[in-house]
Amino acid sequence: MHLVAVTANLAVPANRAVTACRRGIAPLALALAVLGVNPRAWATPTEVILLRHADKDSQRGDYNLSPKGFERALRLGRMIPACLGVPSQIRTFELDPASSKNARSYQTAVPLAVATGVNIGIVVGSREGSAQFGEEVLRSKAFDGARAVLVWEHRRLPDLARGLGWPGMKPIDTNDYDQLVRLSYAPGSQKPKVEQLSQQELFQRPCAQPPATPLPAQVSAAEPSPTAGLAEGLQLNLSALKAATGLPPNPHSPAAENDLAILLWLQRHRTPDQIAKSWLLLDRNVVQFDRALGIDMTRSTPTLVRGLTSFLKVVDGAKNMIKDSIRRPRPFVSHPEIRVCLPPEFTWSFPSG
Repeated sequence: MHLVAVTANLAVPANRAVTACRRGIAPLALALAVLGVNPRAWATPTEVILLRHADKDSQRGDYNLSPKGFERALRLGRMIPACLGVPSQIRTFELDPASSKNARSYQTAVPLAVATGVNIGIVVGSREGSAQFGEEVLRSKAFDGARAVLVWEHRRLPDLARGLGWPGMKPIDTNDYDQLVRLSYAPGSQKPKVEQLSQQELFQRPCAQPPATPLPAQVSAAEPSPTAGLAEGLQLNLSALKAATGLPPNPHSPAAENDLAILLWLQRHRTPDQIAKSWLLLDRNVVQFDRALGIDMTRSTPTLVRGLTSFLKVVDGAKNMIKDSIRRPRPFVSHPEIRVCLPPEFTWSFPSG
């Protein structure tokens, strides 16, 4: 944590704090004491909202919110500004940028940031310094008069509350995601008024009902079915696809030599533009397909556009099934003279596939 000394509106770095205190801060503190002013109380926030990150699924083994937790985060993003007031500061417990460990606090805050336009600050060092950060909030000019939302890891929340002037917060149960604490500060006071609230109760208030913010009213916890949208008229005839695909030629047969010759010819005549288009098609975005094919698919093939994403999932499944049944190494594996133009996939296929 850093120490900021203010003399004539100049911020003094921490390594010069002792000198600054001797030369400038001590007289200032004395003057404030004569006036009956607490020198540390000038930067008190108006309100601090404490909450644990939203739900996780410990069975999944990742560091993300569960679908239920994501739903809760969206509801918090609507409810907090509508029912408790728009925050001016949002801070979250630190996360590991390499492994994403402790990412849930940040993920929980994202809908609130989207709804309010307030940037999220990640508190580096909060794993060991939650109490110290709470103390800094009470004396930092950035939080002076602020309404702050702090999204935290549940085991460190009592430490954070202690630093914010409330030592009475009890440990939070592992499965308790419902608690929300509002700390309200009178001007010049570092002892807050404490309100322990239920998120579920807050979610039921009229102020929390959509459309309070531009956030979506609901997000489905399950992914759409891979066949969703195929009733639009897009049907994959698997037997016809297998018949059209056929079997690969026998190794070293004339057909296999022709297959290889086709690949080598394509490689010699492949243009940079063709390679670029191959990469674009990997995105499976209609705009990219338009560019590659030179047509406006939304106009010319609207049915295909509507079902493209879900249809390609079905096509992928059929393609992988055919490849697995044939299990022949890709040509760039068996023929080193062939250069690939797309990311290598060490699966099984045959050259013309």
